[in-house]
Order: sequence, then C-alpha cells, then structure tokens
Amino acid sequence: MSELRPLARADSRVELRETIPGIGALLGLTIATEIDDIARFASARKLVGYASLAPKIKQSGQSSRSGPLSKAGSQTLRWAAVEAAQHAWRETNPWHEPYRAVAKRKGKANAGKAAVARKISSPPGTSYHANSPSSPVAVTAAPILSRPAPTFIWPPEAHNGIEKPGQLQPT
Repeated sequence: MSELRPLARADSRVELRETIPGIGALLGLTIATEIDDIARFASARKLVGYASLAPKIKQSGQSSRSGPLSKAGSQTLRWAAVEAAQHAWRETNPWHEPYRAVAKRKGKANAGKAAVARKISSPPGTSYHANSPSSPVAVTAAPILSRPAPTFIWPPEAHNGIEKPGQLQPT
C-alpha cells in the first residue's frame, strides 16, 4: 500500500475523486484506473452500467420490475464505489440523506448503498451525481481542497463511440 500512495498523489484524477466523501487516495486510485479515460463513456448511464451498479430490469407485458444489481461489468469498480458508500448510514455523513431516502422507500439498506455508489461513480454534473441540480444533497470540494478543484467535462467532446475497454482503437 505504501508503494501506491505516491502514484495516487501524482494522479490528477485521484485528486478530484478525493473530494468525494468516502474516497481516499487508494480508493480514488482504484476508481480512476478502472474508469481510465472518462471520454470513452457516452453518458453517465453507460458508466453506471459499466460499473455494474445498474439494477436488472424484468419486463413482461405491461409490468416492469427492477431487481438486484446486474453485476455485468467491472467488479472492481462496483466494489470500490460500494466501499466508499459503506458509511452513508451515519447521520454525520454527507451521503446520509440520499441513502436514507432510497433505503426507506425500498425498505433495504443495500438499496441505499447502491444509490450512493451510483452517485459516487458518476462524474459531477450528471443525473446520477450528487452535484447535479436535481440531487437532494450538494457536495462541494471547496472546504477539502485549498486550491480550485479540477473539473470533469461532461459529456466528452469526442468519445469516438468507445464505451468499453475492449473497443479501444490501437494508436
């Protein structure tokens, strides 16, 4: 672990992730390396699907039900996002309100953790992220960093249709 800390400190993507409550240097490095280049995802929904944090949808005729997480995607990214969401049940945690709202509505604590994990794994300004205007909680980086936080650009200017790691074009 001590070998990874200098790598995490040198990566600007980790600096941005560390502004999110629940993410430290090593967890930020894990998430940054799993996501790699954010531009390869066309939308936040694609990123959440890649992180295997989207629920399974079961449809038949007029009915539609959402089930457990799909688990089709990056197991490491899902683990890291859920790990960061583990302490959302605490009232002092900035993620407590969205956690509580979903957990109360669904009647399950794990549903609340999955909702917070989706927000953590998505880039700022997207519908899944905590800094989006429709979000019940606004988490800012100002008190955590002494200088202005780097920002994501979403949607990416040119993603070239790349959505999965296997689709990367050789350079």
